[in-house]
Amino acid sequence: MTRAARVAAIAATLLASSFPAAVGAGTDPAPSASAPRDLIQLVSQDPWTPAGGVLDIGVRVSGSVAATADPTLHLVAFPALSSRSDFDRVIAVGTRGSVLDEVDIPLDLASADASGTYLISIGLESPGVRDPGRLGLQRAGVYPLRVELTGTGEEHNSAFTTFVVVTEANPDGRARQLASRLGVAWVWPLQEGPSMLPDGTRDPMVLNSFDANGRLGQQAAALARAGDIRLTLVPGPETLEAWIARGRHAPSAAQGAAAVIDAATRAEVLSTAYVPTDLPSLLAAGLDALADRQLAAGRDGLTSVLESPPVTTTALARPADEASLTRLRSHGVAQVIVDSAALIPEDDGESTITRPFQVRAGPGSEDLVDAVASDSGLVSLIPGDDSTALRAQRVLAGLSIVAQEAPSATRAVVLASQSELAVDGEFFDALFAGL
Repeated sequence: MTRAARVAAIAATLLASSFPAAVGAGTDPAPSASAPRDLIQLVSQDPWTPAGGVLDIGVRVSGSVAATADPTLHLVAFPALSSRSDFDRVIAVGTRGSVLDEVDIPLDLASADASGTYLISIGLESPGVRDPGRLGLQRAGVYPLRVELTGTGEEHNSAFTTFVVVTEANPDGRARQLASRLGVAWVWPLQEGPSMLPDGTRDPMVLNSFDANGRLGQQAAALARAGDIRLTLVPGPETLEAWIARGRHAPSAAQGAAAVIDAATRAEVLSTAYVPTDLPSLLAAGLDALADRQLAAGRDGLTSVLESPPVTTTALARPADEASLTRLRSHGVAQVIVDSAALIPEDDGESTITRPFQVRAGPGSEDLVDAVASDSGLVSLIPGDDSTALRAQRVLAGLSIVAQEAPSATRAVVLASQSELAVDGEFFDALFAGL
């Protein structure tokens, strides 16, 4: 397969190459202002269910609603999605079209815990066997499932749309593995802005990020729970130095910094500029020497803190243009990670980029840089106002539909989180469990 594309910010030609060994390891339209948004939330869901098996989901309902006359969960299943573009359409505009099956579950037939969470178990039909007591998702696929709360007396019933991932089942009822698993590389930038203010004091907002409940503190705690999930880390050198300094006075920050340093012994660690740097802007302003110093200081800073030196041949190029790629190339970078949103396809290739390609460093240049694309669409599902379980399940469903599009092909998806990512630990745990 050949693939050509242009990078909007780079204006480069992408040349297809073969895929090497594994890389590291629908919402509905927004309700009106008067519609309640927090009457019902997804708090847990099986990441996948074998055909004929049982789907378990946990739904939290507000106490006031649970006390109404006849609250009922109305589950509406839609046909399996046939492509990644179908998945993206459901995410963007919600569920539309024919209904595959519907089930009503009165809340008075289910038990709830103290937090108002109802654990619902729903059987799925076996292939070719119609059972009115089970949900009619008979075959492997990714199915949108709209969960509505009815009978509350509210003018607008609260609802959300999740996705049920159904896998083929072996005779023993367990999920049948795809012919070739989809590789997933999750890239974590662990960076804050410069910690030092112009007056020589530390920025309190940056320091708070290192504490247990801070943005980076929660990510550090998640790293300690990642288990066998292989991650690629891009820690900011100045950020890590400030984090260690903060730890001398704040025990929780010390634990977070230690967790990152420990995780770096098991993960691939990429070198980056000393502080977050817009490399294209520096080069456009003629500040080439400053750009070089930032890259060199970043490499030296991580080398001095970590037990092993960082990888300098691969870089997260965000943002990127021809000049910045050429500069990275001069610093020994042979392969880059770019955002898929920056790519403009020049052919009718697959909508999800799952194979490496090459970027020409400049017009007419023979200097080629190997590249992979971070899936901007799936990365955009990580943050948001929806529940952590719902956001995690959407990411897992997106990965599942990519896997099912070509189950026999060796492919991988790259997820490079945004540097300012702010999510709680429950999200990481849900995604780790699904992966």
